[in-house]
Amino acid sequence: MSWWEGLHLALSIAMLIGVFIIGDDEPFWVRLGSAVFVAVFWLPLLVIFAIWMIGDGIGGLVRMLRR
Repeated sequence: MSWWEGLHLALSIAMLIGVFIIGDDEPFWVRLGSAVFVAVFWLPLLVIFAIWMIGDGIGGLVRMLRR
């Protein structure tokens, strides 16, 4: 396992535990399902969020420059 895969695995486990602990007012299966979803898909969601924020920033910059 490379260091990149080890880092990804460690962050995925941390996300799984964090989301499971934070959702303490939900039923067990909902907590477990959302924690597994986040642990599996956190990196693609982070990339999508970054692209969204970059696009939003560029759009705001264009609106500001048009004034």
